Amino acid sequence: MSAIPQFGNWLSRRLQGSAAASNRRGYNAARHTDMAAEVWVIVRIFYAASLMVSFAFITPTLWKIAIAEPMLEPRWPVFWIHWVDVRLGATVLLIANMAAAFFAAPLYRKRWPRVALAITFFLSVALMLSRGYVNNSFHIWLWLTFFFAWLPDSDSRASLMDRRFRYDSVRVFVWATGTVLLFYTLSGIAKFIGAVPMNADKLSSVAPEALAHLVTKQLMISGDESVFGGLLVQLPTLGWPVYMLVIYIEIFALFALFRPALIPVFGWALMAFHIGIWFFMGILFPMQPLQVLLLLVWSPLALRPFSARGAIEQLPLLGSVVFWRRTKPNVSLMKFWWADEWPLFTVIAALTFLDVLPELVKRLLAAM
Repeated sequence: MSAIPQFGNWLSRRLQGSAAASNRRGYNAARHTDMAAEVWVIVRIFYAASLMVSFAFITPTLWKIAIAEPMLEPRWPVFWIHWVDVRLGATVLLIANMAAAFFAAPLYRKRWPRVALAITFFLSVALMLSRGYVNNSFHIWLWLTFFFAWLPDSDSRASLMDRRFRYDSVRVFVWATGTVLLFYTLSGIAKFIGAVPMNADKLSSVAPEALAHLVTKQLMISGDESVFGGLLVQLPTLGWPVYMLVIYIEIFALFALFRPALIPVFGWALMAFHIGIWFFMGILFPMQPLQVLLLLVWSPLALRPFSARGAIEQLPLLGSVVFWRRTKPNVSLMKFWWADEWPLFTVIAALTFLDVLPELVKRLLAAM
């Protein structure tokens, strides 16, 4: 059996298995009901925030495109923009997106407004990215609108009594969280590849002054000042442990999905990472801290109650260094998330290896 069907079977067994099997994994119906209820609280906050995002960020940007009518290089979802008037197309999109967000916020339990928001948000972001440069501020939010559109319809809290409803709710949240963590892991791998510079003029990403170099370059491009950027430029070695910690957190972000005690820890770390980018580099990511807060810090998948020792034990690589002898967690929910996790890692590791290998070989050959 291939890895993907095995992972699907594992997820189905874990969330929908028999009571006896569930108890062996440290699972119980009450906990499952609580998880599903927390998922819907997070979904409610997400669509309320989506109304703000559409009104404060998407609508003004699309209106600027409409009135300025710049030269566009349309992304494939909005290839039709040149067949109609740019002003008309951008105006229709901003109205459609605003209407979808307007209805999705109060009607988040219905699927049709969530689907409408996912489609209009997708087209709006595609048009915004058709101006010749990439702004990744909206990428994760876009993916969350896509995943949450798959949530089942919910008429009332009575839906939580339906086992299938609970299963579908938690399953969608697991895949949304895993996808976002995968983005961070790929970002960390890209930074790690930077440890091998393409040529002698490039600075290795693990060099003591690497972060100071990035900060200096960004501040020179923007012409702005940051709160701690000047300090880091004067004392470049202070940034080295911070940058190494960032690379570590990003590379192993996906591991947190299968280590429940780490989920809020990585959430706090990634929130600090996004906020720190502004303090050091002056680059503002207004939505990322909220995304991490909803998916990780407030995650219903996290181990309850939180154990600092358990979190340290589960740290990839570092946990086995701090604790020479692994101790059994005192909360059995660990088994609930660790069971048969290897199929997903097989798929992701293979895809990542195939994607990263050519770039790594090219860098190694250039360094010789």
